[in-house]
Amino acid sequence: MLATVREKGMLPYYEKYLCPGVVGPPDEALKAQLQKQNEEEQAKLEEKIKDAKENLGDIE
Repeated sequence: MLATVREKGMLPYYEKYLCPGVVGPPDEALKAQLQKQNEEEQAKLEEKIKDAKENLGDIE
């Protein structure tokens, strides 16, 4: 399960459901890695949205 959390960048799931119970105490290095992964993915998505607004325009 922890491998999937790492692969998918599931920081909120990790914090809410796996820590501090299932996997022991929170791993701060893992949390930082997941946070960075999420921020990078969010930046990519925001760039795609910006590009779509600029280049594709309105549907009307």
